[in-house]
Amino acid sequence: MGRIGMWVIAVLSGASVALASQFVTDDLVVSNSVAIGGTAVQISRAGNVVIGGRAEIRGNVMEGSGTMALGIPSHAEGSHSIAGGTISHAEGSSTTAAGSMSHAEGSGTKAGGAASHAEGSGSMATGQCSHAEGQDTTAFGNSAHAEGRCTTASGQSSFSGGEKARAANDYSYVWSDGTQIGSTMDRQYTVYAANGIRLLGGPITGNGAGLTNMTAAQVGALTRQEADQRYVSVSLVLPYPVSDIPMGIYTNR
Repeated sequence: MGRIGMWVIAVLSGASVALASQFVTDDLVVSNSVAIGGTAVQISRAGNVVIGGRAEIRGNVMEGSGTMALGIPSHAEGSHSIAGGTISHAEGSSTTAAGSMSHAEGSGTKAGGAASHAEGSGSMATGQCSHAEGQDTTAFGNSAHAEGRCTTASGQSSFSGGEKARAANDYSYVWSDGTQIGSTMDRQYTVYAANGIRLLGGPITGNGAGLTNMTAAQVGALTRQEADQRYVSVSLVLPYPVSDIPMGIYTNR
């Protein structure tokens, strides 16, 4: 049996029921379909809803303990989760989906940007269409992606991964092994790996833009066989072309 305000609704076995009130506080059993058109539907811990057919809820949905669905429509579930944006969804423990069409899940995550997604623990996605996942990651930039642990992607369309990586510039990519490292300019690819970087497969090709941390003479003195056998730490940044330098395969294998 269900109680809607001052009305009492018995178990319906062959019909549909339309509810215009706000709260379902006790048991409601419907074997066909149910349409709920109120501004909010709250299923209390003491009540149960059993629907054997189709369920349509046109308002907000709050389920669990201490949840709030403020956007119209929105869905909050779990414990103390808040869905504040239009068409937002917050689930888990103390999550917040504030942006329109945003989704926050896990524990203590916040999705503040429009169409943003935050998942994991303590992650935050504030940029439009941004995505933060893992532990304490942050995606500030629009269309930015942060994953791993304690990473930040604040540039437009930037990416940060691993641990303690900071992609602060637009279109930058930063991955770190846990060493604090960040981008220094737009459209830059940065990787910090204490035990080296392996690039396997075919040969490495490029436009000869430049090499740093070693002279052109040092690179030119290497034969292809030597280049295959030794590791060369290379960063492709030089103000002048070095197209006459043979491009070998540089690896630490």
